[in-house]
Amino acid sequence: MDYSRQVLLRQIGKAGQERLGVCSVAVVGVGAIGCLSSELLVRAGIGKLVLIDRDVVEDSNLQRQILYSAGDVGKAKAAAARESLLGIRPEAAITALISDLDYSSIGMVKSDIILDCTDNLEARFLINDFCRKNSVPWVHSAAIMASGAVFSVLPGSSNACFRCVVQDAPHPDTCDAVGVLNTVAASVSAFQVTEAFKIILGNHPGNYMLRLNMWDNDFSRISVRKNPSCLVCRGHYDYLSGKKGSRAVRLCGNGSYQIRGAPVDLGVLEKRLKRASSVRNLGYCLSLPGVSVFSDGRALVKAGSESEARSRYSRIFG
Repeated sequence: MDYSRQVLLRQIGKAGQERLGVCSVAVVGVGAIGCLSSELLVRAGIGKLVLIDRDVVEDSNLQRQILYSAGDVGKAKAAAARESLLGIRPEAAITALISDLDYSSIGMVKSDIILDCTDNLEARFLINDFCRKNSVPWVHSAAIMASGAVFSVLPGSSNACFRCVVQDAPHPDTCDAVGVLNTVAASVSAFQVTEAFKIILGNHPGNYMLRLNMWDNDFSRISVRKNPSCLVCRGHYDYLSGKKGSRAVRLCGNGSYQIRGAPVDLGVLEKRLKRASSVRNLGYCLSLPGVSVFSDGRALVKAGSESEARSRYSRIFG
């Protein structure tokens, strides 16, 4: 791929392009922001990209998740995104990890920099714990309705971490309840990847959180300060140790719940389930009406409540 127009920029140049070419980036969550950020990174010539997502493509995703088409519905997002990105840059080093991110699997995010493109606080708190403990920079992003936010979290005892700014209280809104404007995801992604470029090239961003409202054309920078009472900064990594975190998680955007169970043999399970239901074996998961089952024991269950999701899960696994 030709990066000549990028190399012409004084902020990047030939040396900067070479640094991008040897850098590894983990993108956690390949939804609206994750799709856009991943594509920008690949087109910019990033050296290695790791895509991590536990979800499958839904028809409602296509409004804003630009790496997917109608033919991808039902496929794992990480796998479909990798395939799309390789169509843009076939020589790119891209790894797709179809997996949930929890305290036991957090090591999969190991890279030079991490981009948070998730949709829940637990994952962000876990990433924050991991990065704080291991001195890894990461860039938080979020989008809901017409609003978005970006915050670069840098290593170092003098810098604020994510928990210095955001506490345990969950956000009252989700994208499946109040919606999200696709242009917000695009704008947030542009800022997130630019912040990542700055970090990779040694031009560390300032201590601020960028807030934007696309509909009102409102952009602001909010100063962020280290919280002297922050437990994470004091070395208490409750999410990283597994002391905090839930087993059933409601996913944003598709009315589904993720339920974690023991690893399964997909071939054996397929034979059993075919007696009573329509089943597709996609290799990495079994797809049933309203349910996707992965070999690591995770199931994504469409349901109106957690109890309904657990009930459907029990009918499959006993």
